[in-house]
Amino acid sequence: MNAPAPQELEAARLLLARLGVDPTDLITTEPAPDTKENQRPIPTISEWIPVVASLVSPSTAASYGSYWNKAEAQWGDRRMDTITATEIKAISETVRRTALVRRNPRGGRNAAENIVAAVRCLYQHLENDGRLEQHHNPARRVTKPRHNASTRRALTNS
Repeated sequence: MNAPAPQELEAARLLLARLGVDPTDLITTEPAPDTKENQRPIPTISEWIPVVASLVSPSTAASYGSYWNKAEAQWGDRRMDTITATEIKAISETVRRTALVRRNPRGGRNAAENIVAAVRCLYQHLENDGRLEQHHNPARRVTKPRHNASTRRALTNS
């Protein structure tokens, strides 16, 4: 990189003077108070699941528990800000394909919807704590599968 020209240095000094910044302030190593370095660190999935499980109702924890276990098995030691929307979509498709088939199969669509909801719950609490900004939340960018039409029908008169 070439050394700056004298006029460029003078322009920089003038700009700093107008901003009220002392050039020595630019070489300090202390981060500004509102930088990411001062925020609490982003937890891993394994660290965060017990925290969220203790905050939600027992029925929600029971509903999402098996899906949180799947997420933990997949991404356990990864920080939550390293997981992408594509990875969340991929795990939902895996859950859909491997869903238990019962008498009234729905093609795993409800299981895929539930895992997306479970992961969204984890990320929502991360947002609520101010550890993750809404536009950095990958779970918001994953669309939930649409519900199938109901299989319930009225009884006939005969």
